[in-house]
Amino acid sequence: MKPGQTLTYRSLALPMLYLALAAILWLIVGRAHKPDANFVVYRFAANLAAGRGLVYWTPGAVISTYPLVPVLLALLALVGMPLPVAGGILSIGAAATGALCLARLCDDDWAAGAAFLLVIMVQPSSVVLIMLALAGLDAARRTFWLRSGIYIGLAILAEPSAMILASLVLIYVIRLNGSIRRYLLPVALSLAGLLAWAGLSHASLISVAPGVAMALLPLVAILS
Repeated sequence: MKPGQTLTYRSLALPMLYLALAAILWLIVGRAHKPDANFVVYRFAANLAAGRGLVYWTPGAVISTYPLVPVLLALLALVGMPLPVAGGILSIGAAATGALCLARLCDDDWAAGAAFLLVIMVQPSSVVLIMLALAGLDAARRTFWLRSGIYIGLAILAEPSAMILASLVLIYVIRLNGSIRRYLLPVALSLAGLLAWAGLSHASLISVAPGVAMALLPLVAILS
């Protein structure tokens, strides 16, 4: 929406359409996969909501290095919402937002967003990560560097492998002579927070390290 433009029926029509379509598809398809695909995430969220921390008892306290989604689910659980319901609401909202971002990336092609919903709802467990990645790319394309960094930083907290995407977007920022500082600040804070959290467990730190190494490869290629 352009500066100074007010919200109109037409500006809200596409988001509402995607939201309705996402809800219908989740009820028909996504709900059947959600409990099994996200059992581990629900376990982390349940322990966090119960005050036991972001851990999974197996039987030891294994710390999650994918904190964003369990934290969001735990917050919804604190207000009395069952975790499967919270997961459904989170999936529907993330899918609709991701569809809108993809439509923008495809020059406002509404069919691209609809196709995204049809695909993502078959297996919605990664929908939050994909939504944040698309939002970060959409913001970068519109040269909103700080906003892009925030979305990509959140994507790292949802799935550490998003560090690879973060490095690729950084190359894009450099090529366009964008504000590296504005983009990197939230990304660096998210990465530092994740590494600090992973440092609480030696095994978790090892699981994050390969993603950090892979994220550096595009930077090495562009600088070589």
